[in-house]
Amino acid sequence: MAGYKIFGSGPHKVLALHNWFCDSSSYEPLLPYLDPAIFTFLFMDLRGYGVAKETKGTYTLDEGVRDALGLVQSQDWKDFHLVGHSMGSLLAQKIALEHTSRIKSLVAIAPVPASGAPKTAELLTFLEEAAISSDSHALECVHALTNRRFSPYIAKMMIQKWRSISTSEARLAYLHMVCHTDFSHKVQGLKTPILAIFGEHDIEDGQADIHQTFLKWYPNTKFETCKHAGHFLMQETPIHLASLITHFINPS
Repeated sequence: MAGYKIFGSGPHKVLALHNWFCDSSSYEPLLPYLDPAIFTFLFMDLRGYGVAKETKGTYTLDEGVRDALGLVQSQDWKDFHLVGHSMGSLLAQKIALEHTSRIKSLVAIAPVPASGAPKTAELLTFLEEAAISSDSHALECVHALTNRRFSPYIAKMMIQKWRSISTSEARLAYLHMVCHTDFSHKVQGLKTPILAIFGEHDIEDGQADIHQTFLKWYPNTKFETCKHAGHFLMQETPIHLASLITHFINPS
């Protein structure tokens, strides 16, 4: 079963799903800027990450969706909002597809489309080595996702934390989940309100990919570019990101 942390006690219930490079603690920079009287957040850790690091599983998309719905069920939530960062946005789209009537909205941060992450055999091998043990490859990933704006110390700290809060087995399996998933033929026309947010310094061609996927497939999608951020928006621009999430979920 997945692990989780709760923040707030407000009427807007939100399930938040983390990225490949970190567990749910990646959302912590947002907490000072999210109103606990407005929101109740469930920050979920997938199996093999964070407080669920020692929980074994198959580390698949379907397992993640089942765990997420089980967590929501344990809180007696009838409907709720979704926030997903990168890999987490892939799970969020699958949940929105399979449980449309329960999903009030979806915020996709630096999202992976329902067609999965673009890959070549060479790139996949490179990422597999980063997932298992190659710190030099992992550092290159961080630099590619931030337009080399992070200092070497910051990038190294991110990799050290990634290694400490997750297992290599889970990292490798979730990499394959992201790269080999494609349910794009099922989501086209999904009417869930979606906010897609992309950092202007994220990986090259990423914004164009959102225009070819999210903005084509989902008729109720709003797109925002987050200035001064790359892929890791929670750490880079927490006030701006928290404000975007708040205005979208609670526009009053």
